Amino acid sequence: MLGTHVETAAAYPEQVAALVLSACPYTNAERRQAAAQSTHVIDQAAPRADGGHLAELWWMRQPFYPTDRIDLMERFIVDALKAGPRAAEGHRVVDRYEIDKRLALVRCPTLVIAPTADPHAHPHAPSVATAIAGSTLVNIENGMVPLPDQMPEEFSEVVHHFLSSQPVWGG
Repeated sequence: MLGTHVETAAAYPEQVAALVLSACPYTNAERRQAAAQSTHVIDQAAPRADGGHLAELWWMRQPFYPTDRIDLMERFIVDALKAGPRAAEGHRVVDRYEIDKRLALVRCPTLVIAPTADPHAHPHAPSVATAIAGSTLVNIENGMVPLPDQMPEEFSEVVHHFLSSQPVWGG
């Protein structure tokens, strides 16, 4: 989904009034090259008759989810099961997408939300925000990978504040 939003805003700037990016990855040539050479992709676990792949998926993701929210981990497992052998494909697509080249083409007001406890997205949030002229970067303290579900009130408040300040929505 993320690439779709960025790509739509970059390719059709007259059609997008505002953009909200949450935990946006940032890929540049170096990351694309490293990903192309790597055989490890998160969310990739070979199915096993004993169900061990479910535990493997759980343990891969658990460090990036709040320990007091088992429900979020369960939802992740359900989503991974629904995706089947393509569960890791989203990560591969992100690693190939030339977001570094597309962000500069975004012309609409943009909110970049950075969950501070997301070790994958948070370090790159300044690069994402810097690449989009006039964007707004907001850190959400202790936010993890499942930020909108983990902290819905905080997430909604930040999005509402941003959107309500835009002329299209009443700002």
